[in-house]
Amino acid sequence: MSPATLEHALDLTEQMLMLALQQEWQQLNQLEALQRETIQSFFNQGAVLTQNDQSLIIKINSLLDQVIALSEDQMHSLNDQMTQMKKGRAAAKAYGQGEP
Repeated sequence: MSPATLEHALDLTEQMLMLALQQEWQQLNQLEALQRETIQSFFNQGAVLTQNDQSLIIKINSLLDQVIALSEDQMHSLNDQMTQMKKGRAAAKAYGQGEP
């Protein structure tokens, strides 16, 4: 098995952003696990960080911030939809109880 690299982690993170933009949440979750394992393996190798490594980490973090923002937007949208569904269900139940 080839050693884990931050370049590979960056590639995975870029793919994660594309999946978030396409709202492919399940695939994003699977890729996130692989990306996390890659980063963890890199640091477990005990390599000394180079300036290039530090630059890659900054890029990865920037992309992750974008993925998180998109995910949070989706979560808020889903929460709003759930709230509307609950209100609709409560109104339907109240209307149904008001009939003889």
